[in-house]
Amino acid sequence: MASKRELILQDIVETVKGNTSISIPTVRRDPTDVNKMAKTAFPCVFIESSNEVRTDITMASSTRLATLEVYMNVWVYGTMLDSKRNEFIDQLEEIMDADRTRGGHALNTQLTRVEYRELAEAEPYASMRLVWAIEYVYTQGTP
Repeated sequence: MASKRELILQDIVETVKGNTSISIPTVRRDPTDVNKMAKTAFPCVFIESSNEVRTDITMASSTRLATLEVYMNVWVYGTMLDSKRNEFIDQLEEIMDADRTRGGHALNTQLTRVEYRELAEAEPYASMRLVWAIEYVYTQGTP
């Protein structure tokens, strides 16, 4: 049985892949070298778990509250890169907001930070990192 953390990540991948509002040809958990990808693979999203803060809900219980950061590394290709990134942020936030419980495995999902990379460094590519904070409850000692 997968851990709650893994179930949350699986839900994010399925949600982004299965959206019908925008075309995202490449959605994966393992980042790859974008310079080796075909132009038709863009925009692409690489999803990975990151930092996590855990706290006990009560002293007498093994139930814990966790806040997991999930990185969504997004790459776009072409021209008008800044505009493409800005549009993509809004679209991905709408997709993720459709179910903030991540299929019932989380209490809340929230976009907390958007980090940009300088455009001139990677033309004709542009990237950004969307950082999501996902709160969930789990019982210590169970997956």
